[in-house]
Amino acid sequence: GRKTGTTGNKKAADFIAKRFSEAGLDFYQDSFKHPFTFMDRLNNEQKGINIIGYVRGRTKQLIVISAHYDHLGISNSKVNNGADDNASGVASMLAIAEYFNHHKPKNTLLFIAFDAEEAGLQGAYAFVKNPILSKNRIKLNINMDMVSHNDKSELYTAGTYKTPILKKIIEGADKDTGIKIIFGHDLPGTGKEDWTMQSDQGPFAQENIPFL
Repeated sequence: GRKTGTTGNKKAADFIAKRFSEAGLDFYQDSFKHPFTFMDRLNNEQKGINIIGYVRGRTKQLIVISAHYDHLGISNSKVNNGADDNASGVASMLAIAEYFNHHKPKNTLLFIAFDAEEAGLQGAYAFVKNPILSKNRIKLNINMDMVSHNDKSELYTAGTYKTPILKKIIEGADKDTGIKIIFGHDLPGTGKEDWTMQSDQGPFAQENIPFL
C-alpha cells in the first residue's frame, strides 16, 4: 500500500534511501529525501518525498535515471499490488546505480525515486520546477515504469520519435539478451497510444529535455 502520504509509502521511501546509501550514492543537501507539497484533485494540500542520489561523472552534464515508488495504496481493505507498477522500475534503477558506482560514468548520473506519480506526476513536476542543479545541465531522462510486465520479453522504449539520435544509440542493444526492444508509443496526436505524458518523463518532455 504505497499511496503517497501513507505509512507504507514512508516505509518504501526509507527502504530506497537505505538502498541508495548501500549502493554508494552521494546525496545533496544533507539527505537523500527531498520533500515537496502539491494540491490533489480535490484541491487539498498533500506532501510527498522524492528520493535523490547521484554518481559524479567526469562532466557536469546530467542524465536523470528515474522510477516512481508510489502506488495506489489500499482501497476497500484491498491492497493494490504494485510489484510491476512500479517496484520493477525502482529495482532496475537500483541495479543501474550499483553498477555505475563501480564503473564511473562520463556524465553525472542523478537517480530519482519519484513520489506521487499516481497523483498526476507530482514528484516529477516538483523536481523539474525546482531542480537541485541547473535544469540546463540535464541532457536526458531515462524513466522506467512497469518494465517487468511483458510475458514475451519485450521492452517498449518511447521517446525516440522526438529525439531520433537516441534510436541509433539503442538499436542493437538487445542483441543476445533474450529481450526485444520495441520503439514507439511516442507519436503526437495518437491519444492514449502516446505514452509521453503517462509517466514521470512527461514533465521533462514538456521542458524539451530528451527522454526514454
